[in-house]
Amino acid sequence: MPDSPYMVVVTRTVTTTGEPCYLATHPELAGCMASGRSDDEARANLDDARDVYISALKRRGIDVPEPTRGAKTLGTSTVAVTGRASSLPTAEPLRSR
Repeated sequence: MPDSPYMVVVTRTVTTTGEPCYLATHPELAGCMASGRSDDEARANLDDARDVYISALKRRGIDVPEPTRGAKTLGTSTVAVTGRASSLPTAEPLRSR
């Protein structure tokens, strides 16, 4: 997986059927996100989503947002509650990369 200059936020959540799921996002790229059954799968899927997202911006002549300087990976743990994700105050952060 290539390193991205964009910040990555990975959130652990559950599906509506209770299965674990991970959501990875780039906050600087509004709406650019991907999911996976594991942290690594979500990140790999985010790499693909980012490439498609940036290509679409360029095709439309829209400026590509600059990455945040010194961006890091952030991880938070969440759980789905009635179709919405809410933070668990005692949850441990996911590993940072």
